[in-house]
Amino acid sequence: MRRTVLAAFAAIAGLPLQDPAVAQPRYPERPVRIVVGYPPGGATDLLARIAASGLSARLGHCAQELPGRVIAHLRACGLPARLPDLPRRFSAAALLARMAKDKKARDGSLRFVLIRRPGDAFTASDVPREVVEALLRDEGCEA
Repeated sequence: MRRTVLAAFAAIAGLPLQDPAVAQPRYPERPVRIVVGYPPGGATDLLARIAASGLSARLGHCAQELPGRVIAHLRACGLPARLPDLPRRFSAAALLARMAKDKKARDGSLRFVLIRRPGDAFTASDVPREVVEALLRDEGCEA
């Protein structure tokens, strides 16, 4: 019995061990499809772009012409560029209530993605609520 066990160990030791990573087929063997729940240019995307550029300009973080450039870019891409371009209307109060449920909100404080220039974004929680409400009303929201 002892010889059988030793013979088995010897046979196993002589087998080339294969690395599991080498044993895997190359990935991906076919294109990877990523599914996103929101289309580009949807209400969420549009509101985020308007808020980022508009709030940043109003707070002095970026050039005053940046919001106009964002709007021109969205229009050039064939996307809605202003809230009134969307098929439904929003109230500032309803949008602020939704923003409070956003994943960036912390301890009841709204956090916004702001930009200094395209490609240079940061988050801030010290954005006055009145500035946000004024931006939303100026963009076509009801009070």
